[in-house]
Amino acid sequence: MITIYGDEGKVGRKIKEYLILNKLKFDVCNRKITNNKNNYYESCLIFLAQPSNFDTKVNKENYKFVKEVFNLGWKKIIYISSCLIYKNFDETLDEDSDIYPHNDYCKLKIFSEALLNTKNSVIFRASNIYGFDSSENNIISIIFKNFKEKKNFSLNNLVSSRDFIHIDDVIQCIYKAYVTEYKGVYNLASGRSYKISEIVDLFNTYSKFELKVSSNYQKPVVQDMNINNSKITNTFMHEFKNLEKYIYNLVKKIV
Repeated sequence: MITIYGDEGKVGRKIKEYLILNKLKFDVCNRKITNNKNNYYESCLIFLAQPSNFDTKVNKENYKFVKEVFNLGWKKIIYISSCLIYKNFDETLDEDSDIYPHNDYCKLKIFSEALLNTKNSVIFRASNIYGFDSSENNIISIIFKNFKEKKNFSLNNLVSSRDFIHIDDVIQCIYKAYVTEYKGVYNLASGRSYKISEIVDLFNTYSKFELKVSSNYQKPVVQDMNINNSKITNTFMHEFKNLEKYIYNLVKKIV
């Protein structure tokens, strides 16, 4: 049995679609789950949702909740963390790289990971997820929207590089974590980084438009995130989708 926390988010909705399509039983839960007296020893918790912005009061509540929900006796916990918790973005990052609480969001992720050290769990440190509906607020969708409208536009940072992973890869890896005995920490990433300017160039090349994209900052902070995904690739035997092919197929919809 699977229990999903965070089922109304964009990843949660996709997981539910996948489970329904494959006729797999699941239920969903909210914060009231910690008030229940149920036995969860036969259920796998897929924990997806944590806030990125919160005040001091909400922050304390989040720490209390995650500690309580992780201690409900789950058969297994699959937790979505983030590659943003790594300390140094100027090196190739593997699962043993130093982590650092850059902000409240990262602090909560690190705290949550620490709670799972002694439990049967899989921790996925996810990179930038793409592949949702084009109306979603992510960098790929923002660029695509402007290309459809043939409008020049600006972005905060064109020079930093990011790793991008398709939502289908995320769902399949979560499912593999559920049906196997795998545990531990894994970088959930494609292993290929792109500068934002390179992504814009791909749209230009495939569409044969010449839209101009400017930076909102004269001297943006350069952060190049290069993530080593060899552990998850070798363990899960998973081949990740290609971002360039995805962009090509997007462009074909508008040209």
